[in-house]
Amino acid sequence: MDVEPAGPDPDRPRVGVRLGRIRHGTATAKVRNVVWSMGDGAQVTCTGPGTPYAAEFGKQMAPDCGHMYTRTSAQAPGGRYAVTATTTWEISWAGGGQTGTLTAIRESATSLAIGELQVLNVP
Repeated sequence: MDVEPAGPDPDRPRVGVRLGRIRHGTATAKVRNVVWSMGDGAQVTCTGPGTPYAAEFGKQMAPDCGHMYTRTSAQAPGGRYAVTATTTWEISWAGGGQTGTLTAIRESATSLAIGELQVLNVP
């Protein structure tokens, strides 16, 4: 499959598909959800793109998809939390007079050091 930008919506890239004898086709991929393993034992499932941070949020939790660490990563292996994001994609395709849907799962990983925490009084 070849991925090309679909325009302003990064969650819906266009994909050129070659399946067996089918030479031309199209596919549209959409993120169904992202499951974040935060490294501190917490898991967060996001079913939408989230809300970009805005200054008026202050120190509140993200309204729809967020996580707040409650301790530093000092005790984690290497002093860093291992964070993974597992994305489930739903792919609709058409080509050669046929249509169908596929599900693809992709995982990305990184690590994150949390070196300082501040106590917040959040109602």
